[in-house]
Amino acid sequence: MRKNIKSIAYAVVALVLIGGLASMTMKKTSVNASKIKITNGSSWDIDNIYFSPVDKSSWGADILGSDEILEPGESITVLVDCATWDVKFVAEDDAECIVEDLDICEEEGTWTIDDLGCD
Repeated sequence: MRKNIKSIAYAVVALVLIGGLASMTMKKTSVNASKIKITNGSSWDIDNIYFSPVDKSSWGADILGSDEILEPGESITVLVDCATWDVKFVAEDDAECIVEDLDICEEEGTWTIDDLGCD
């Protein structure tokens, strides 16, 4: 049952966007780069977080890296260039949540991943 709930329930609902995201390939950011704090407020580990410019058909590198996870209650801060991004979160059971067309071009922001859903 937990897997079924996670498949539709873990996600980014509380997106309080006050800021921009950094280059998802973790390249050097521009002067327009912003800080985004991503907090895992869900009940599950987040194994991967990917970003992609909306005009690209592939995802960038996992910002958590190959040996890191974002456990419940933990946060990560990333720098992202001002642009419009798609973001994919992958939970510990490989359930995915994709948030599309995030136009982010301000100084700072906070995202909270919660258990309420991916919509």
